[in-house]
Formats: sequence, structure tokens, C-alpha cells
Amino acid sequence: MYRAHLLGSTEKWISRYISSIWDDREIARHIILTLLEHVIELHRCGALPRDVACKLCRELSRLYHNIDELYDRSDVEEYEDFHELLEKHLIDKLGIEIAGWVGLGRSRNDHVVTAHKLRLRELFRELLSRIVELRRTLIDRAERDRDKVFIAFTHGQPAQVTLFSHYLLSIEEVLRTYTNIFFTILENVVEKCPLGCGPAVGTTVPIDREREMTDLCFLNLCINALYCTETRDYFLITGGVLSAFSTELTRIINDLIKLSDPQINMLVLPSEHCATSSIMPHKRNPATLEIARARLGRVIGEYVSLLSIVRSVGKGYYLDLQEATPHVWNMFNIINDVLHILTDIFKRIIINEDVIRELLKKLPVTSAETVEQLCLREGRSFREVYGEVAKSLREGSARLLSPDDVLMLRRSIGSASIEFIDDQIRIARNMLEKDLSRIEELENRIRRCVENLFKTCETICT
Repeated sequence: MYRAHLLGSTEKWISRYISSIWDDREIARHIILTLLEHVIELHRCGALPRDVACKLCRELSRLYHNIDELYDRSDVEEYEDFHELLEKHLIDKLGIEIAGWVGLGRSRNDHVVTAHKLRLRELFRELLSRIVELRRTLIDRAERDRDKVFIAFTHGQPAQVTLFSHYLLSIEEVLRTYTNIFFTILENVVEKCPLGCGPAVGTTVPIDREREMTDLCFLNLCINALYCTETRDYFLITGGVLSAFSTELTRIINDLIKLSDPQINMLVLPSEHCATSSIMPHKRNPATLEIARARLGRVIGEYVSLLSIVRSVGKGYYLDLQEATPHVWNMFNIINDVLHILTDIFKRIIINEDVIRELLKKLPVTSAETVEQLCLREGRSFREVYGEVAKSLREGSARLLSPDDVLMLRRSIGSASIEFIDDQIRIARNMLEKDLSRIEELENRIRRCVENLFKTCETICT
């Protein structure tokens, strides 16, 4: 539509080739909200008559709840993106003398970034909710299985006696760390409102950008107009951390697969997450975990694609950038699915206590603490005692501390010990409650954003 006067007969072919109309469905409602705020601001700054603003507000508000109406148009694939489709619909419905005003003082560049960030805000809320759900599951299991003995591995080999609760809380702290990182990205990168800055360097229309920021419930203003429209740092930073997070989730999956292997058999996966072989009926293959692990690998691939697209362009907007967007949505979708799987598994996974106790009888996993206690009791150097214990282990004559004794003797904060595990559970639960409050505040802002716009529309039309 925008290019018809320049492209002539080739316009339809080019529009179809470069179209992002179906990818834009992810942010269609957010594009409408952005345009709605723009119309409201045009009226408030004196550029748009009340009757025109009212007609546009009513139609945009209606379309917000009827997106399919736009995508059901027979000519939908002829438009470059949802912005074009939306404007053409408004012209068809209200006439160019009404709908033609929406192009004043704006560009698709600032509007698409605003829509991206509105959608990202929702995706972060969903992601954070999934993370805290898994954290709550881990804390609840740690409390329930507080005293159950477990074995910690290093280099893939049995290393030290531990508690299953301590193992679970180690995962929870990883998730807690990423919760804080995601909040930091949200508050310092995503929550910077770009709306009102126009195509690249500003507009002559007296738009109050701070007022738009407040209406959309953003925390901060993205100031420089060129930076507002050309940057995709909110995608790159988010994607980088999502890739790192997917790596941590993969490590957890690797652990679950290994520890539930029949040769180790310390954990028993829920049957719903296992599949048998088509030819070997004894098999319990960790099917959902294997697929989850593969899909987490795709997250890294999506990020590499994102980097490859953005690195190829300079400052200012290029159509290349619209190709970057779907990779980010895919990353969120994959990780949310994996978090759901892990939450269900940790709720119902079984600790094979008998197997663990038998392993503890065979494995010298208390040797490190035995050396420490001999050093402290006899006042001899660590390496001297270490050599003696190592020799006795080789000769089969070692007398080691019992697992239960070791679990009582550990003294350092955060260690796997009966004394400190309750503190770790308490700290984890307190931090969880604080993060739940932060998520609730985020949900409230997302809701207020929509409510504010619709209420303002009602005011304009009365």
C-alpha cells in the first residue's frame, strides 16, 4: 500500500516476498494498542479533532478483541505487515478522511519497537511465572525430603555424600539467579518506551512522549529517537540470557537422565515422561527429557540466527530486522514448555533410597571429610593425612566416617548438612515470596496499560 506509487506492477510480488503479516500475529494486539495510544496523544496535543479521534478509538478498541476479522480478509497476504493491513482496514471502514490521520507524527519504526516491548513484557511475565512455579516445586520437595541422603557427582563420578534437599536447592538457586537477571533485563532494557519518536530523528508534531510512557505503564523513557527505532538490543540481550538459561536447563536434564539410568538408579522418573522401545519392552526411555534437551539446543540456534541478522546492518532501520523477531518468540515458547515439563517431573520423581544406601556402603564418598576430621583432631597437615587415607583406600583398609556423621559435621554456610538445610529452605522461600510480589506488580502494570487506554477512549467519546 505504501509503495504502490513507486513499485507499480511489481508491488504485489514484493509485498508477498517481504511480508511479515503472519509473523506479526504474535504482536497484532500490541500494534493496535500502540496505535490507539498514538491516536489518543494526537488528540491530546491538539492535532486531531475529537470526533475523528473518537471514531478511530472505537474501531481500534473493537479490533483489539476481533483480530481474526483482519486475518480473515481475502487480501491479507498482499500486505507487507500488520501495520499496513490495519491502516487499510481503517481506511476501508472509516474513509481516508478519518483513517488517514493515523500516519501523522509516527512511523512503523517506533510503533513496531513499542509493540515488541509490550509483547516482551507479557512473555517475561509468563517466563517468570513458570520459573517461580518450578522454584516452589523444588522448595516444597526439599522440605518434604529434607533428610533423605543422596550422592553428589563430580567429573561424572560419585564424589561426596549429600542430601537430596541440598541438590534440589542448588537448582532452585540457579533459577533464583536467573529470575533476578530477567527482572534486570525487563526493568532496564525492555521497559524503556520508544513511542512518539517517529521514524528516526523525531517529529514536528508536539507529542508528549512522557505522557505516552505513563499511559502504557512503562518504567522509563527511551530517549534518543534514532536509538529508539533502530536498536534491537532488547532482543539481543534477552536472547543471550535465554541461551545461557537454556544451557543451565540442559545440565539439569542431563543430570536427571543420568541419575535415572538403570546402572545408577538413584532416581525414578514418572512413567508419564518415559516411553518403552518398539522392540525391547523392558526399556524406560526418558522421552520428554530427551526431546526437551534437543529443543533447548534449538534455542541456541535461534539466538545465533538472531545475531547473524542484526550484525549485518548499520544504524537506522532495515527490513532485515523484521526477520529477527520470530526467533525470539520461538526461544520463549521452547523454554516455557521445558519449564512446564521439569516442574511436573520434580513434583513426582521418586528417590530410590534403598539403592542409594547400598551405594553408600560401597563407595568411599566420605573420604574428604574423614581427612578433614583427622587433620583437625590430630593437628597434622592436610596433605600428610590425605596420603595416608589414599593409601588405606587402595589397600582396602580405610576406616571412613559414616554418611550420617558427615551430614552432622559440616559447618560452612550453604553446605549439605542437617544443621544448615533448614536455613537454606527458609531463605529460598522468602526470596520466592518476594519474586512473586514482583511478578504480581508486573501483571498489574500490564493490565493497567490496557485499562488506561480503553478508559481514555471512553472519555474522548463522551
